[in-house]
Amino acid sequence: MATTSSSSISSSLSAMIQTYRTKLEEPLTLLRAKKSIIQSTNSVLSTLLSKLNTLKSQAANIKNTTTTTNFFNSKSATSSDDTVLTASVDSSAALGKYNTTISQLAKNSIQISDKFTNTTTDIWGNLSLGAGTYKFNVLTEGVASPNIAVSVSASDTNETILTNMATAINTAQSSTQASDRFTSTETDIWEDLDLDGDEAYGEATEDAGTYKFKVLVEGVASSDISVAVSASDTNDTIMDNMVAAINAADSRVTATVTHPTSSTSRITVMSKETGNDYTVTLEDVTGNLVGNSSHNTTGLNKTTQKTDTAGGSGYTDSGVTATVIHPTSDTSRLTIMSEETGNDYTVTLQDVTGNLIGDGAPNTTGLNRITLKSDTEGGYVYAESELNSKFTINTESMERQSNTVADAVTGVTLNLIKVQATPTVTITVGSDTESVKSEVQTFLSAYNDVISYLDDVTKTRKLVGEGEDGENAEYDKGPLSSYSVYRTLYSNLRRYMSQIVSGVANTGYEQLPQIGITADSSGNYSISDVNKFDNALANKSSNVSELFQLANNGKAVKIYDYIDNYVKSGGYVEKSKTSETNKDKYLDDRITSLQSRIDKRVAAYTNQLAQMQQMMSKYQSQYLSMQSFLSSQ
Repeated sequence: MATTSSSSISSSLSAMIQTYRTKLEEPLTLLRAKKSIIQSTNSVLSTLLSKLNTLKSQAANIKNTTTTTNFFNSKSATSSDDTVLTASVDSSAALGKYNTTISQLAKNSIQISDKFTNTTTDIWGNLSLGAGTYKFNVLTEGVASPNIAVSVSASDTNETILTNMATAINTAQSSTQASDRFTSTETDIWEDLDLDGDEAYGEATEDAGTYKFKVLVEGVASSDISVAVSASDTNDTIMDNMVAAINAADSRVTATVTHPTSSTSRITVMSKETGNDYTVTLEDVTGNLVGNSSHNTTGLNKTTQKTDTAGGSGYTDSGVTATVIHPTSDTSRLTIMSEETGNDYTVTLQDVTGNLIGDGAPNTTGLNRITLKSDTEGGYVYAESELNSKFTINTESMERQSNTVADAVTGVTLNLIKVQATPTVTITVGSDTESVKSEVQTFLSAYNDVISYLDDVTKTRKLVGEGEDGENAEYDKGPLSSYSVYRTLYSNLRRYMSQIVSGVANTGYEQLPQIGITADSSGNYSISDVNKFDNALANKSSNVSELFQLANNGKAVKIYDYIDNYVKSGGYVEKSKTSETNKDKYLDDRITSLQSRIDKRVAAYTNQLAQMQQMMSKYQSQYLSMQSFLSSQ
């Protein structure tokens, strides 16, 4: 049968077809309405998840009992003169007053050259080797930097040479290889040693014996370096022995044991020369003291960038900053300043080849002098005794490397600003009740937000209608009213906040109202009696904290643990969202299928009507022709 275009359909028939389509699409409209409800429900679940996560985060802050971060022990520090001294504290600080005097601030060590006329050639003229490349080290407390090379051309002016030296110092970088960081007194390294190579990493291998390894500088290996390890050698002992053996066997590198903290150690092996041509690596010859593919041991085998704890490659600089200064417009001096304060970082310089620094006769730049500098001659700016900070706390004399002092009073960090012997500056450490109050109220607000939202989205309330059978009743239902798990969440959260906390040491602090926290008629909690709350914190802070932090039963602990069942991966909210998403997909499939069937039925109906219209038009034409013929007879 021929298909007829719907464009030939009359307007009256088109209206009929549209009415027909509308009737057929009534189920489709219902499906789309259900889909909209599902999407809205998913959006509600996403909002609920966000609010629950906020509450969980706040509960985590409050339930934290770590000494330094337990906010119920929050302290504040005030200074009687913050132009002289300030302080910050953590929760471990003891309440009290600390009378402080400051007699000396910590300083950076500075070494300065002789003063030279810019345009003359005194330095070049005193160089015993003449033009060429000169090498020297910068030492901070006796630890040498990599060799720093400076090229000197014939008749270079003093200013040119000093400027070139400053540039070379500031840009010097040497390849380093660092070990993992170890606790000094433990035996991790020895326990992982496997001389025979017959154990997997992490097993209790514990092989005493002599281990051999090589240091490679840009692939060129040293001779075999031997280190003897005895049973139960500490990490520090093994590392000290490795460093001594490396320094004795390979003059191309400098090995040191550094101490990132007072109780930890790590090895650093540094090329004495700067630049990429002197990359340092290490490899085992016998055993696995350096570390191989199956045993990390010291971690000196790692080719990745070193971190604070893991070994690997890196670069070290000179540890100082060099600057050319001009005491007058026509004179220059080179100053070299340590990057850190304190006498642990005292700066000295020494020649490696030649006498650019100065070897006593002649002095050349004068950077070798170990006397106090003058207006014309080089030397140090501050003696070692002047580099540390010096102060008293409650008449006890103390000395530190820095002006930031974190280990003089437990939990208190002092910031020394200027010298002042009298009057004493008093640091007062007290309870920070305002911070505690703010944190508790933030927790309560997060709880209130969750409860208000759950009340709205899980509600089922009768609007109109009477009768015991409820046939005429109408209800206002929230989008999650069909989920019993969220109605349970709502009721349990309210119960946890209102119930007694069993197991507390003082039953006078087992309910929130006892510390001034109450709920209004809507179930929203707040610190309604500020004085009561402040007094409880001031006099019974441990009892107040227990009300929130007691294991298993504290308010914050119980809410945190309970909410986790809802917000964790695979928790109730995720399962609900998955269910709603599956419903949405199912409805998409039904809508697509139904739409396709409707389109086909409407197309067929349209085709039939078009054909009928054509036939009627043809019959009408024939009728009119016949009528015209009969009228003409």
